[in-house]
Amino acid sequence: MKKSCLIDDLEIGMIVAEEVVIADGLIVIKAGVKLDANIIEIFRKFKQSSIEIEEFIEQNASLTDEELQKLKADIAQKKKSLFKDCLEDIYMKELFRVVCDMQFGESLDG
Repeated sequence: MKKSCLIDDLEIGMIVAEEVVIADGLIVIKAGVKLDANIIEIFRKFKQSSIEIEEFIEQNASLTDEELQKLKADIAQKKKSLFKDCLEDIYMKELFRVVCDMQFGESLDG
């Protein structure tokens, strides 16, 4: 999951969820980069107001029913997006069905 975070609220160690692009199309930071003090300062210099960061759920954290339903809906949407261009193929359609049937904590190898 990702969430929008104001630059002033960024913390070292957070993970960038989406590429950060400035007005002229220059990619400042790619998705997946772990923030450090230098990167946060770059955002300030480019007057970036906020960025999307990865929001991780601690394994020991308990979710409300509403949070769990939102998480499941987000995952379902990402699965559909991943397979959207290849569902004409019967094998990809079956793979899509298998992936969509997977529950939290499952892996393909059992």
